[in-house]
Amino acid sequence: MTYLALTGRINNYLQPGFRPVSLATGLVLVALALWSAVRPNSFSSRRTSWFLLVPVCVVAVFAPAALGAATLNSSGVTRVVGNNLDDLALPKLAKDQTNPMTMEELTTRFLRSDSATFDGTVVEVEGFASAAADGTWRLSRYKIYCCAADAIAYTATLETSASVRSDQWYRVRGVVRVSSAHNPQFPAIEVDNLEAIDTPTEPYL
Repeated sequence: MTYLALTGRINNYLQPGFRPVSLATGLVLVALALWSAVRPNSFSSRRTSWFLLVPVCVVAVFAPAALGAATLNSSGVTRVVGNNLDDLALPKLAKDQTNPMTMEELTTRFLRSDSATFDGTVVEVEGFASAAADGTWRLSRYKIYCCAADAIAYTATLETSASVRSDQWYRVRGVVRVSSAHNPQFPAIEVDNLEAIDTPTEPYL
């Protein structure tokens, strides 16, 4: 845990806010282990206790990456539905320039009752690509509230002829279409620019 917290890889499993707590907890456990090792005692430690290092090394070396296309394809895409989305205060969008936003905001605007006003807006979003069963490409990003176990995926259909790789992260700029023949349950983006980017240090919203 200490190693994952120090390297930042713990962000693949927990909200970044938990990283300082995890690091502090790990350091306390390491300190207790060192204190126990040097403290005089009347018994010798069993050699089998060293086997406890095996799972620690496995986690450190083979820790899985953040949730991505494989998880999305196996668990399906979650469509977030709420009755109070119209009550959310969202910034006004510019019609004559690019509007950077998160995948969550993109989905929220798509699900509002006034989504027709969102159509034709130029947006810029970031997420990882995954292939849909119908052969189209999607851009998604997970949001977690505590840990990866409660992750929710926000997804958009990519309307593009460009070469796309599954699980690759992209920065996408394009025009929003609230009605798509491919996947009407998601917002669609007519892609103007598709830029491959590195996986963010904080992959979840």
